[in-house]
Amino acid sequence: MQVIGIYELKTRVAEVIRRVRSGERFTVTHRGQPVGLLVPVDDAQAEPSPVEAWASFWNAVAEIEHTAPVDPRPSSVILADMRR
Repeated sequence: MQVIGIYELKTRVAEVIRRVRSGERFTVTHRGQPVGLLVPVDDAQAEPSPVEAWASFWNAVAEIEHTAPVDPRPSSVILADMRR
């Protein structure tokens, strides 16, 4: 992935967009700090949306809760055992 400053991007935007369309990826910087990414649309769409990511997370939590053994003792007893 190439790094490009905002000023250079502004002066060469048409060229950079052509390169992005051909598959290149750029990290955009402002005063040397990364501030964004320019990636082809196909790459951006490959990442899950926040809603999809949270749904995947909660599905994983539900699966863990379903398969994890459950200790029937009260939490105070479990904590007392852990402190020993």
